[in-house]
Amino acid sequence: MKTTFVIVLIIMLAWIVFRDGRHIDWKTGNARSSVRDIVVGVAVYCEERNGISDLLSNQSLGVQQADEIVAILSLNASDEILAKKNPERRRYLDWNAGLKAGLKDPWAESFMIGWCQDVVSEKGQSKSEIYTFLVWSKGPNRINEFGKGDDVSSIKIMSLSSGAMHGGVSGRANP
Repeated sequence: MKTTFVIVLIIMLAWIVFRDGRHIDWKTGNARSSVRDIVVGVAVYCEERNGISDLLSNQSLGVQQADEIVAILSLNASDEILAKKNPERRRYLDWNAGLKAGLKDPWAESFMIGWCQDVVSEKGQSKSEIYTFLVWSKGPNRINEFGKGDDVSSIKIMSLSSGAMHGGVSGRANP
């Protein structure tokens, strides 16, 4: 019984590492894990605070480095920023700045976030803000390809202003 379990475990690990016919190096795996952490942190933040608008700049469309967002979610931002954007000092991202190399990706680059805001309303109902956002690492070539190329990215995430979240994280660096 133990032998069968070990064999199945080895096969599962080999499939994870070598799926799609290529080996996933530790940096790509680490970037994928970090992107997933950021997405989950943003999702929980949105759920508890009814939206993402106070994390993003006041534009309806944008791309920015995610340094400040990561710092807010991990409580590594200044007291002034935390007072405005996370006054409860709730940790949404369990990163220690020293362990995550200054909250950067494995290639020492900032994570990126892009978003689009839409306002929708139906007859007789109030308007709702819907945000679609994407989180990514610039990947091994350190070039911002906006979640494409060798970038390691989440799939699109939608956040209704009511806090409902939909989406996930891609399984590998985008081809």
